[in-house]
Amino acid sequence: METPLFSGISDSCAKLAAPAMDAIRQSTGKLFSADVAFEDEGTQPALEPGQSIKICGALYLAPPKHVGTNLIIAAERRFITLTFSLHSDDDAVASAKHQFGFVRDQVKGRATSGLGDESLEGANGSSKVNRAVTAFRKSNAVVDVTVSGLDSSGKDVEVSELEPGSRSIARALADNVGAAFNLK
Repeated sequence: METPLFSGISDSCAKLAAPAMDAIRQSTGKLFSADVAFEDEGTQPALEPGQSIKICGALYLAPPKHVGTNLIIAAERRFITLTFSLHSDDDAVASAKHQFGFVRDQVKGRATSGLGDESLEGANGSSKVNRAVTAFRKSNAVVDVTVSGLDSSGKDVEVSELEPGSRSIARALADNVGAAFNLK
């Protein structure tokens, strides 16, 4: 049985997203606004006993435009969801590995390396919306970054355009995983 590295998870979405803000700024480009804050998207039911899950999301929108006296809301946007999961049961690392296997089954993609103990990237196939997903596991923690968006005409942005942002955000979070999860 492996000893878990982490004992707790931050409850602040701002703190959880902070290590990735430069990557988020780069991936959202002209849509980025420092006024947009990651907000708590609520919790999802734990998949396993001893699991804590924190979901944070932010929506970056193109600024509205004035055409004559009309205010036109631009369609272009990016939505970023950060999901942090911590396992603290008797065999927390095995539970995190099990959850990562579940994520791998849900995401159409490929295994990658360089992010935590195991990682993957691909597209979420459970929705009609294009979503680029990069996920990694480090010890007893699993982090999932999902990026979706619309272009200026209101059509889904292709996953191939969203993947670099998802990857760079996940890399920033993996490089600073101790900012999200308390070390034991």
